[in-house]
Amino acid sequence: MLRRRTSVSHAMVRHLSRLGMITTICLTLAIPVVFAILSIHVARQALDLETTHTARALERIVMDRPDLWDYELLRIQELLDTPTFDNNPEDRVVHPLGGQSLARTSFRATRPTLRSKVAFHDSGRVAGYLEARRSVRPLLIQTLMVALASAAVGWGLFIIFRLLPIRSLGHAIADLSDERQKLAATLRAIPDGIIAADDDDRVIFLNPSAEWFLGCPSDAAVGRPLSEVYPVHRVVDPGPGISRGQAEIQLGDEPAR
Repeated sequence: MLRRRTSVSHAMVRHLSRLGMITTICLTLAIPVVFAILSIHVARQALDLETTHTARALERIVMDRPDLWDYELLRIQELLDTPTFDNNPEDRVVHPLGGQSLARTSFRATRPTLRSKVAFHDSGRVAGYLEARRSVRPLLIQTLMVALASAAVGWGLFIIFRLLPIRSLGHAIADLSDERQKLAATLRAIPDGIIAADDDDRVIFLNPSAEWFLGCPSDAAVGRPLSEVYPVHRVVDPGPGISRGQAEIQLGDEPAR
């Protein structure tokens, strides 16, 4: 019985260690994933906003010279080279309707990229498209740095919790196991028969004298109702101030001791 409880206690320590490791791994993965998703979402919104704003400015150039707007290369190039609101470089290209690219920035976005494409109009008709790209490589580098930082923090917390509370719990369980073994050795050495039962009147311990007196080994008696293992008994009412575990057993007409 003591060996069984000790194994259960050690299993609890192992489960706590595994739970701490799983929590650390989830924390290490969750933070960079959430950071990457939010960063890409914000970058996508900023790209769409910038592209829409530039396309509206391009429409004003088209409205100034509806038939010859594609010759306004200087104005169009100047518009494409205008810095973004957040100063993130963009690879912008103007595609006239049905033709090749008309103008493009000198900057080339490295892959992987986010892409946005917005139409610009001439008197309500589509005159062409403005395409813009942003590289997400800086976001990936930032995500990697966040992942390394979260991993360091997560594993640091795991080591702290592993070395302090769980190890302390393991030492406490080991000390409790030693005390139980000492108590069990003391009870086994007593020449009188000793039977221990829990609050449900189920046997939890028999010393060798009780095993010899009852003719029943401890392994077969533990877990069974006390009335089956030792039918000739009466549990005395503990009375106020006395726990059920301190109740006395009276044998036949012999007074309780």
